[in-house]
Formats: sequence, structure tokens, C-alpha cells
Amino acid sequence: QVAEKRAREEAERKHAEVLQDRDKIAADMRQLQSDKDSEQRAKQEMERKHDAAMKQMELANADQTKLKMDKDSEVQTRLDMEAKHQAVLRDLEQLRAEKDQIAAEHNSLKMEHQRLEAERNRLHASHAEASRGQEEAIGRLR
Repeated sequence: QVAEKRAREEAERKHAEVLQDRDKIAADMRQLQSDKDSEQRAKQEMERKHDAAMKQMELANADQTKLKMDKDSEVQTRLDMEAKHQAVLRDLEQLRAEKDQIAAEHNSLKMEHQRLEAERNRLHASHAEASRGQEEAIGRLR
């Protein structure tokens, strides 16, 4: 009976150890599943952060592209304005040259007018003198 009792106690102890090992394995499995779930959540969070970072980078690249386009547009506008300014300066210079030419022609015509007036006055005086001479001659003839 003692041997039987010892055998039973040994069997109960081994059975308790097996139950304890099974509980430990079950706890380890639960911990492993929990770790796996945590790892999956961490992986999903990293993917979410990666996607957010990629979107931020895309937005930053789009902003940079827009800024470059705006800067290029501004440079082109400045070049266009400078070209228009140069065209206006050339037109102004041409108008000044034309004005100077017109002023020179005006002075030339004014001098010609004065010369013609002097010639007219001389002819008028000559005609008046000839008329007096003719009247005197007619008076002498009478």
C-alpha cells in the first residue's frame, strides 16, 4: 500500500507537473500571440507613418515644384517687362530723333519763309519805285 500510495503521489505529482507545463505552454502561447499582435500593430503603425511621410514628401515636392514654377514665371515676367521697357526706350529715342528732325525742318522752312518775305518786300519796293518812275515819265510826257 505504501508503494501504491507513493506511485499515486508520483503520478499525481507528474500529472500536476504536466498540468503546470500545459498551463505554462498555454500562457507562453498567449504571450506569443500577444507579442505577434503587438508586432502586427507596430508594423501597421509604421506603415501608416510611412504612408503619411510619403504624402508629406509628395506635398513638399509639389510645393517645391510650384515655387520653382512661380519663380520661373516671375523671372519670365521680369524679362518680358525689361524687353517692353527697352522697346519703349527705343521708341522714345526714335520719337526724339523725329522731333529733332521736324524742328530742323521747321527752322529751315522758317528761314526760307523769311527769305521769301524779304524777296517779296524787295520786289514790292522795286515795283513801287517802277510805278513812281512810270508815273513821272507819263507826267513828263504830258
